[in-house]
Amino acid sequence: MTVHDLDAMTMRPIGLSGRDATVDAKGRRYLVTRMLLVNDPECGWVAIDAGIGDADTQQPARRLGVTFKLSVGAEIDRSRTLMAQCRRLGIDPTDVKHIVCTHLDVDHAGGLPDFPHARVHVNPRELHAAQFPKGAVQKGRYRPVHFAHGPEWVPFGEADSVWHGFDSGPIPGLPSTWRWVDLSGHTPGHSGILVETPEATIFHLGDAFLQLYELKTHKAPESLAVKFHHAFFDTDPEQAAARRVALRRVYQSFVTAGPSTRRVRWYSGHDPSVPETGTGTGG
Repeated sequence: MTVHDLDAMTMRPIGLSGRDATVDAKGRRYLVTRMLLVNDPECGWVAIDAGIGDADTQQPARRLGVTFKLSVGAEIDRSRTLMAQCRRLGIDPTDVKHIVCTHLDVDHAGGLPDFPHARVHVNPRELHAAQFPKGAVQKGRYRPVHFAHGPEWVPFGEADSVWHGFDSGPIPGLPSTWRWVDLSGHTPGHSGILVETPEATIFHLGDAFLQLYELKTHKAPESLAVKFHHAFFDTDPEQAAARRVALRRVYQSFVTAGPSTRRVRWYSGHDPSVPETGTGTGG
């Protein structure tokens, strides 16, 4: 199973912490806008999140919003859209038949119009929030222009199991190795995405954490960028904070279990690093 870790847009928000921060060739701290492109033997190419789209790079103020662009320090580059990167990898964009969304924020769903043929899998609560936004923040984060092409929405199935304390359910239309995990709080239907591969479990955390030092220890002081992210963008700050506490416990349990646990690769929607826990292939 092939997994491409792609970055749709560099972000340089004010107040980004130096703790565990990745720096570029010029020594500048940065965040990514992560998309995963997975070639599953059973269903072909599947994208997790769609980044920003080609049209967004041409009209960022209208399609993304001036407030968003300035608040995250967005550096927009047309060559980094999911569509452009598919072509660079030798993949026909029409071969991407499925896009699984952690949530529908502007920087995660902007690329959907570039894949009008794809089935778009999403939490039904998230879809409802995007279709009927309430208040200025929701109207800013969910951009109607990203859904105007009429995506073929495929709601996640109902939760039917628990993954380390989190409700989890199937993703209809994809193999049973694909699951969603309830990480609501950042948005009403914010979800983590689990994919079981032969080598490891992929866990895309969406925007549950801005920087992964938040995942590694509760003692780390939050940066100004992290504080702003959670205060301004978390729909339910109390619920989102509780999810982070629970996720830290799960992460630490995998760290301390060591070789007896299956490897898990922890992908944040915005932190460039990808920590891996567990070193074996056990249960």
